[in-house]
Amino acid sequence: MKKNDMSVIRVAQVIGKLADGGVEAVVNNYYRHTDTDHIQFDYYIDSDSEKPPSQEMIDRGARYFIVPPSRHPLRRIQALTRLFRSKSYVIVHAHMNTLNAPVLYAAWRAGVPVRISHNHSTGNASEWKRAVAKRLLLATGSWFATSRMACGEAAGRWFFGDRLFESGSVCVLPNAIDVSRYRFDPVSRQRLRRELGVNDRLMVGHAGRFMPQKNHAFVLRIFKALLERKPDAALCLVGDGDLRDQIKAQAEQMGIAGSVYFLGSRSDLAALYSAMDCFLLPSLYEGLPLVGVEAQAAGLPCFFSKDVSREVALSDEAMFISLNESPEKWVEAILRNAPLPQEKRTEGECRVRGTVFDLDVSGKALEDFYRAQCQLTGAQSPLNF
Repeated sequence: MKKNDMSVIRVAQVIGKLADGGVEAVVNNYYRHTDTDHIQFDYYIDSDSEKPPSQEMIDRGARYFIVPPSRHPLRRIQALTRLFRSKSYVIVHAHMNTLNAPVLYAAWRAGVPVRISHNHSTGNASEWKRAVAKRLLLATGSWFATSRMACGEAAGRWFFGDRLFESGSVCVLPNAIDVSRYRFDPVSRQRLRRELGVNDRLMVGHAGRFMPQKNHAFVLRIFKALLERKPDAALCLVGDGDLRDQIKAQAEQMGIAGSVYFLGSRSDLAALYSAMDCFLLPSLYEGLPLVGVEAQAAGLPCFFSKDVSREVALSDEAMFISLNESPEKWVEAILRNAPLPQEKRTEGECRVRGTVFDLDVSGKALEDFYRAQCQLTGAQSPLNF
């Protein structure tokens, strides 16, 4: 079937800011495993995005539409309504978590029959201003939605409430990955460790945007305690964000900057997992972190805070530690479990293969969901330009 066939379903994916990782990575992963002869994605992105649209996605048939960010709600709703109406979408899929309601209101005004409210996150009282704002917005999670979706049970219950979740009204669609892409690669491991100058040192890894949720300050405290036991250890931080300069300055003040590698946004994160010896994610809160699934597929021992959903645990190498524990307790866990022998690392791929975190499984599930929603509404989706 040709891509210009009138039976193609074009889905408006509203994802907010373009930034490496997070929701954009989740949606891109699903798009890579979508039959583009039948389903195509349009990306709706904020005008203040940090990076340009993905040429890879454009080559697959995606289109990008730029709209005002959420801090300009009226302009945003007007722009979305106009675009949704002019493109005659059958499906709008909102990934803005607690800010989904304005997107779905615009879709409702535009007459879009399938309006999906998708939550990818939870909350934490320690970020009290953000937590209060989120709590006030939670009640709007189902407003103007015809379907509800979450990355896991914890995210579904937190956002939509226990009653709706237990009634079966929330579809759980895990953050899935292309498993083969993250399999342990000893060749990449040696090459990257040579390039970084790490060689045979113990290398702790972390991947995530520099934002309060990711708790980089505590990552540094753990690593400083590790250096007291393993003076030649290295810390690899992958990602960018508003707090990067602040965390770099903090590493300098702590006297550990010479052992911390700030790698920025990388296109070779899959290979970097192979170069790491363990993965650290002491987040203040997480829905179901994609990086946690990726790291386990690469066979890494993973150390999560207890505020990360336990749904991410796919192996005995996934450990959960309270943020109330001292950095030394985290170090003890790291030294007991890392590094793993190479033959153990190769088991990671097998643990993820065939689970709901495998895109071969969940990618098909999302396609079936879209088709079923269209059938329920009796809608047809012409390819409008």
